[in-house]
Amino acid sequence: MNSLACKSSFPRDSKTWIIQVLYALTLSIRACSLAIPYLPVDIYIKGFTGATFLLMLGSNCAIAKTLSDREEVGRLTAQIDQVHQRISN
Repeated sequence: MNSLACKSSFPRDSKTWIIQVLYALTLSIRACSLAIPYLPVDIYIKGFTGATFLLMLGSNCAIAKTLSDREEVGRLTAQIDQVHQRISN
């Protein structure tokens, strides 16, 4: 059974990259959250801008999750194909 187990040969993100991405996301959220209330426009424009920001943030999270899931499916499919080929031979 152990001979069928295959280790993933796909590169993983480094801790430094993950920290940088989280830092950039946190910084951008804070900057927008602090800047929108101080915009020199009417309150309904601030509300529209805030709602747009939240929609954009949600869409970014959704696309990131979709791409991550897609990559994971590709990885799992490749591993299943690899195991299937080993069994066939």
